[in-house]
Formats: sequence, structure tokens, C-alpha cells
Amino acid sequence: MYEKFKIPLPSEAEMKKFGHAHSWSIDLVPKFLMANGELTSIISNLIPIGNAAECTTGYLEIRQIDGSYVQQGSGSRATVDKVPSNAQEALSSKLMGLFEKRRARAFLEWVGNFQENDPATHNGEQ
Repeated sequence: MYEKFKIPLPSEAEMKKFGHAHSWSIDLVPKFLMANGELTSIISNLIPIGNAAECTTGYLEIRQIDGSYVQQGSGSRATVDKVPSNAQEALSSKLMGLFEKRRARAFLEWVGNFQENDPATHNGEQ
């Protein structure tokens, strides 16, 4: 990390404060918080206060994503496909077989029609 970001190595005092550099790590890979609702609203409305080290939200960036994608295979045979997010995409997806497509379509339609306050849309689920 020090080489990548051209940061001088920590002093002995800093090493004692934070522990040996091999005892901890920093993840540079973006992560997704797949959520909708109160949690997303709370996090997206937080404003970092003071030093970013004191407030973890200083490291967060909340954005809406257009879709999720998966890679199948590796090397020159690798393909990237969109994970279906609606009934039409489920039927045209290369990720599933015929029966899986039908189940995925039915599930996505059920999710799209679900109303928490209307038991008729629950299809026997609680």
C-alpha cells in the first residue's frame, strides 16, 4: 500500500500505535450495499463530521446501480452476463436453464406485485 500510493513508511511510534503492517489490511475493492429502504436512507443522509478517521461514512459513496453482472468462465472464454432483475430479463438470460428461467420469472413478478399491506399479493407467504 505504501508503494502503491507513494506514502512514506510509518515511524516506529506509528507502528506501535497501529500494530505491525502485516497485522491489518485495507480492502481496495469496491463493495455494494444491496438495499432499499430505511437503512439506505439513513446511510445516504449521513454527513461526515470532522476527521474522516472518526467517521466511517467519510469512506462511503452511495450510488444507485443499474444492474449486477457475473463472469462465467475464465481467460479468452470468459463471458459477462447481466443478472436478471425483471421477468423479461429472466426469460432471455443465458445464466439459467428453461425451468430456472420460469421460476425466476415467477419470483420476479411476485416481488414486483408484492404489497406489504395487501395479503392478497402474498400468495400464502407471510
